[in-house]
Amino acid sequence: MAKSPINSLFAESDTAAEADASVPKAVLPPWKVLIVDDDKEVHELTKLILHPFRFEGRKIDFLSAFSGRESLALLQQHEDIALVLLDVVMETDHAGLDVARQIRETLDNQLIRIILRTGQPGQAPEEQVVIDYDINDYKDKSDLTASKLKTMTIAALRGYRDLHRLASNRQSLMKVADASTALFHLHSLHSFALDILLKLSSLWPLGAKPLATERATTVIPASAIQTSGWVANECNGQFRIVAGVGQYAPLQTQALDEIIPEQTMLNVQQVNQSRQPLFLPEYSLLFISASSRKHSFIIYLENCPVVDEWERQLIQLLCTNISTAYDNVGLLSSLEKLNQSLESKVQQRTAELEKAKVAAEAATHAKSLFLANISHEIRTPLNAILGFAQLSLRTPNIPKAQSDMLHAIEKAGNHLLEVINEVLELSKIEAGGMEIDASDFYLSQLVDDIVSMFSLRCEQKGLLWQLDSNIQASKVVRGDAAKLRQVLINLLGNAVKFTEHGSVQLRVTQKTEHRFLFEVSDTGPGISPQEQAAIFDAFYQANTDRHTTGTGLGLSISRRQIELMGGRLELQSQLGQGSRFFFQIVLPDASQEALPRSPPDRRIMGLKAGTRLSALVVDDVKENRIMLSSLLHDLGIEVRSAENGLEALSCLRQHRDDIVFMDIRMPVMNGDEAVAQIRREFQHEPIICVAISAYSMAHEVEYYLSAGFDRYIPKPFQFETIYQTLQELCGVEFEYEAIDSPDEVPGKDKTELDFSHVVLPETLYTALMEAAELNRMTHIRQLLDEVEAVKAGGVELSAHLYGLLVNYDTQGIVETLQRVAHGDAH
Repeated sequence: MAKSPINSLFAESDTAAEADASVPKAVLPPWKVLIVDDDKEVHELTKLILHPFRFEGRKIDFLSAFSGRESLALLQQHEDIALVLLDVVMETDHAGLDVARQIRETLDNQLIRIILRTGQPGQAPEEQVVIDYDINDYKDKSDLTASKLKTMTIAALRGYRDLHRLASNRQSLMKVADASTALFHLHSLHSFALDILLKLSSLWPLGAKPLATERATTVIPASAIQTSGWVANECNGQFRIVAGVGQYAPLQTQALDEIIPEQTMLNVQQVNQSRQPLFLPEYSLLFISASSRKHSFIIYLENCPVVDEWERQLIQLLCTNISTAYDNVGLLSSLEKLNQSLESKVQQRTAELEKAKVAAEAATHAKSLFLANISHEIRTPLNAILGFAQLSLRTPNIPKAQSDMLHAIEKAGNHLLEVINEVLELSKIEAGGMEIDASDFYLSQLVDDIVSMFSLRCEQKGLLWQLDSNIQASKVVRGDAAKLRQVLINLLGNAVKFTEHGSVQLRVTQKTEHRFLFEVSDTGPGISPQEQAAIFDAFYQANTDRHTTGTGLGLSISRRQIELMGGRLELQSQLGQGSRFFFQIVLPDASQEALPRSPPDRRIMGLKAGTRLSALVVDDVKENRIMLSSLLHDLGIEVRSAENGLEALSCLRQHRDDIVFMDIRMPVMNGDEAVAQIRREFQHEPIICVAISAYSMAHEVEYYLSAGFDRYIPKPFQFETIYQTLQELCGVEFEYEAIDSPDEVPGKDKTELDFSHVVLPETLYTALMEAAELNRMTHIRQLLDEVEAVKAGGVELSAHLYGLLVNYDTQGIVETLQRVAHGDAH
């Protein structure tokens, strides 16, 4: 570049350097000024003029670069350069302009001041340079006097100072804000003091720019802190260290006056008394107040100076935030202790509940196991007892004395079976094994059947029977008709049983399109409030003056059945005025019209002529094998028997029977193991397997069917169940008892028979009616001997009822009895 004369570079000027009025409070580093010019004489002359110059008591430290490339290297090494005096034309005509652009864009330095000096202004027009480049001044070297250079330098340094102060204050504010935010993430009162000390120590120097990864919320290890400091609080008039860093780290709990100078101790007492911080060149003392004076504390930080009022205000703001956070930590600590106490109690209660739950589950399991075992132990011999009784009663012309004994045996066995079934029914409900057996039925027909049962019983006791129903005769609904019938029979049976005077009422109301209300009311003795609370409990029986029999399970089972159908059985009762049981259930419309009931079949005598069928009876109890084998043989079936599953497999290998009746629990090989082997070994042969077991819990029945059995029959069984199984699974047809009398022709109107001249004893009549209403076929058969003994028509009535009985026509029995007179003998 062209050289300008040295004597024209800086013209003489009488302007004195601007004196800074501020008094430095501490020795500060010099201002760094970078001279960038390819003329060495420009460097020397600039240093000569500005060397004695001071701004705010700070001298100038010069750096020199003779090219743009060299200046950029120095700028990267020295981030605190305040001013660059930059030539334009050096290694290239625009080298200085390139440096100016890289300072602002590449180095991202917005604080440094840039003054362009050029001896060839034509190469870089001033107006265009000022528009295109972020510079602070542009001077022609020929016009630049010493006075102008000093004035220009003062203005540049003042601008740098203000910008640097703003940036420093911004960094300080960010540090304090971050530290304040982090305070409210502390939850431990025990570690609060040390956490605060570490965070405060990491703030200095306040105005320094933090590292890119440094945040106040970062966990800072005590070993990384260069500052020494402590936190102390007053207890009983003596200050003790709570936490420390640096040289004070190992001095926790030590008395403060034993380790610090006397003057420092006096300053601590002053700060504690005034509740105001103290900032000294050697250290700072901060007072942290709390809601309780005894919990306040003092923080000591060495070599952490506060250089101006701005930093003083920031530190005081931070101390206020620390005080608030300290109170919050105290509250959180109290809450944590309370939560721990509550959690401990909850855990204790949970453990107790879990223990109680395990005990309850164990008790339930034990109860189920007990019921299953006791059921098996009772049903197994009962199966033989009832089976042989039924088998013996099939014998024609049996002597009356023997018949009476067999009827007594059958009656006692059936009563015992009813008790077992009710207990298992309740157990099945509790285990969730009972399910809805939905079907389409005429609701009005079900109500009419109920009416026919209980209107006559009320008439016998001299009670007024009332029916209030708005159900249309054509109303077909879908639901579990059997359970609904059982519940209504149970409720009405109790009402009639316990009511001596007044009335019994059944009310059926259609509340909405699909919701129905059923109510059973009586004018009996009523139920006390104490008994109402327990009336639905299992085995509970109300206290009455009248001796009653039963298991006390009826209402409990009824309530569970109604709940299963989506309703709730409820009670309203008052002593001396009667009781009202009621429930609502949803019965949606049926998808199609319900089928009418098919007429009952006549008594089965044996297989239809020409039918061949073979059966294998497998049971380890000899009596059960003989009983079932005798029944099947009596029907004309070829029968063989085995004592266990292994023996049954051997029999089947020798001869393929059509159907196998298999017990479950047997020695050598159980029934479920045997049927699994049968399905594997004879998988291509249609051998029908029927489980006959005294185990009848819901989950066991499901298991038997999944194990390979085609059907499950519980012990003790009625012969009708065997007939139905043979008919449905084997497809056999039966021959029936011959019709001896025209009045027993199926379909003939039974009203043509006249038994009005027959008078049955009241007790016999009531027993017959109850047995017919509850479909107790065996009990009816037992009572027919007493009917036959009635003079003037008893024999004919007994024969007619027997014909209805063998056809399972209990409704016909009820209708016949309604036409028979009854009363006490005179």
